[in-house]
Formats: sequence, structure tokens, C-alpha cells
Amino acid sequence: MSTPTPVTPGAEPDPVAVPATVDAYLARLDRASRGHRRSVRADLRALVWTSVAREVGGDPAPARVAAALAALGQPEDLAAGSGGVPAAPAGKRAAPPSWTCIHLLGASALTLGVTTVVGVIRLWRDREWRRLHVLSAIMLIVLGGVLVPLLTPLGTVVGGAIGLVAVGPLGAAGYLAAVRKIAP
Repeated sequence: MSTPTPVTPGAEPDPVAVPATVDAYLARLDRASRGHRRSVRADLRALVWTSVAREVGGDPAPARVAAALAALGQPEDLAAGSGGVPAAPAGKRAAPPSWTCIHLLGASALTLGVTTVVGVIRLWRDREWRRLHVLSAIMLIVLGGVLVPLLTPLGTVVGGAIGLVAVGPLGAAGYLAAVRKIAP
């Protein structure tokens, strides 16, 4: 019978030290990719780690690490050619990645207002839209429900319903599409 090896309480293996060259490279990459979305920055860092690990293998000699980083090129070039969607300048938000909210609002008349509710909820929860644009779109929907009965002989109930289900959501969708500034 073999006796188990005694374990010293609190004894844990030392974490693997990150070479200073990799730390410096990642710091430059972080500065260069500051304008990109968080997911793009994370992908860039993962690319660096994967490439270095593949090149270095089990021998993290400084020369091998330097060669792996040299093969990647300058961090600024890597960030510039990432193909990621850059974030908006400081203080502004980037354009939304999809047209979902605009389509839901635009299709409101076809679904008797169901997509208006869904579209407003999606719009409210989508962090890519600025609050000013969200509130403006909601106000356009409400404004449609108020103005259509006042400006047409349809009556209060019918005009209000048409305004809330068709006119307001279409106005909101048009406004949001204009805000996006995407050419067709």
C-alpha cells in the first residue's frame, strides 16, 4: 500500500507569469482599439493570446514570444484592420446593429398594433439607441394618436386607434431610420 502525499494547507501552484512583452503589446492593443465595441476588443485580445500560445507552444522563451508578437504585426495595425464595428465617438452611442425596432414599428398597421408594443419594448431595452431618440419615437407614436382624430373627420376613437396603430408608429419608424443615417 502506498501512503498518500501530505498536502500543505494553502499551498497552491504559482500562476503562470505573463511575459512583459505580451503585457505591453496588449496595453498598446487596448489603447488602439478603444473606439471599438467591447466584443471586438475581446476578440482581438483572444487572437493575440491564441497566436502567441500556438507559436510558443510549451517553450515560453522570450525570443519565441517576441517572434509570435512580431508575426501579428503592430497592435495599432491589428486594431485598425480588425473589421469590427467601431464605437461612436466619446459621448455618443453607435448606430444599432439591426433594423428590428424600425421594422416592428413600420409593420404596426398590419398587426393591429401588436408590433408597436413589441417595437417600443425592444427599442426601450436596446442600449444602442440614445434615450433621446427612444423618447422621441414614443412621443411620435402618442402624437399620432392625438393628431389624427383632431385633423381628420374619423372621430375620436377610430382616429385615435388609427393614429396609434398606423400613423404614429410609421412616423416613429421614419424618424428612427433617419437617425440611423443608413443609405438604402
